[in-house]
Amino acid sequence: MTTTEAAVPATPSGDLRNYTGMVNAIWDAPISNKWALSLGLGAGVDRVYQSVPVFGVSFHQTDTVLAAQAIAGLDYQMSTHWDLHLTYRYLWVDDPEVGTMFCGKFCVAPDSMDLAKHTLTIGFRYGYEEPPAPAPMPAPPPPPAAPKHFIIFFGFNKCNITAEADSVLSEAAAAAKSGGSASVTIVGHTDTVGSPKYNQKLSECRANAAKSNLAGKGVPEGAISASGKGESELMVQTGDGVKEPQNRRATIDLN
Repeated sequence: MTTTEAAVPATPSGDLRNYTGMVNAIWDAPISNKWALSLGLGAGVDRVYQSVPVFGVSFHQTDTVLAAQAIAGLDYQMSTHWDLHLTYRYLWVDDPEVGTMFCGKFCVAPDSMDLAKHTLTIGFRYGYEEPPAPAPMPAPPPPPAAPKHFIIFFGFNKCNITAEADSVLSEAAAAAKSGGSASVTIVGHTDTVGSPKYNQKLSECRANAAKSNLAGKGVPEGAISASGKGESELMVQTGDGVKEPQNRRATIDLN
């Protein structure tokens, strides 16, 4: 709301006041990192009040008319929290009817007028928000899960643990102890050379050899189960009587 006081030119003395109520629409447009432009229009009403003294008696008259304004602003960001603001406003009031109805022949002022006002203001603003905090560093990925399945291989017609098999069983024992495995399942296998009955016993020997090795490395023996499948579950499908190294194996699964 704005108030204007001005002399009424065609009377001996007097004043003019206007009260303006506006609804404004403002459009803000950044120009650069520190400069911003504002443009706007407003519409509302203006109530004009005139007081004219005649022979010691004050005569009053009011009128309410439409009003409009144009707004232009320029902002300069001086720091994180302060900016400098320059605003120009042009106010136009639609022909308020005030004048001489009370002062008759002693006044020659018109009974209406055109009212406009130009306003230029400069000031400071405070209130920029703090810059956003940097995003937290992402959490490191979890360590890879310990392997749960291991395979060891044996020589032809043998169930002793080789150096390579012992190394694999050491990994299996470490994984079982660090991962808190409740149980370890070992299954022995053979190739197709020999009778099924003989191969069944050979596969059980291979499974038990792996069990004894894990127990010696600190895995509780009661948590380990060992069994043999003979030549019934081949890794590489072959005919009977074929020496296939990958079928001469034992699998270790951590549960």
